[in-house]
Formats: sequence, structure tokens, C-alpha cells
Amino acid sequence: MIVDWKKEANRYAKNGKIKQTIEYVRGGYPTQILYGLRAGNLTGPPAGKVEFKADERCIREGVTTCSLAEFESKNYADKQPVGHTG
Repeated sequence: MIVDWKKEANRYAKNGKIKQTIEYVRGGYPTQILYGLRAGNLTGPPAGKVEFKADERCIREGVTTCSLAEFESKNYADKQPVGHTG
């Protein structure tokens, strides 16, 4: 069995220095699992395969449409549901 993973990275401002960000691995998730491979032929066709897909977590409510523009905004308030008081 072979499990392939997608790495999720993020950045933080070390010592508050925004222009000197440090990247780190924040998590990950499986993208596929291959079953039934032989020890002498790991590149051969698998007997079974499971593929996984990840989507953005977003709830469409009010004027929130879950568009890419809403995710890419640098303004924190733009990413909050309507009426959110934080």
C-alpha cells in the first residue's frame, strides 16, 4: 500500500518582521492510496486505487459567494460572514 500526501504550508513573521517570513508545514492530507502492489514492482499497476479531493471550506450565506476574490482579500473583515462582530 502506498499513500501519497499533499503538504500544506503556511508562513509567519518571525519576531514580527513581516518582510522576513518563515515557511512551515502546517498540515497535509492524503491525495491517493494505491493497493495491491508487489514488493518487486512498486511502479506497476495497482489492484485498487482510492483518490481524495480537498475543497475550500466555505458556507454560502447572505452575500458570501465563496469566490476566489473573497479568499484572496488581505482585509480580515472581507472574509467574515455578514453580521459577524468578531
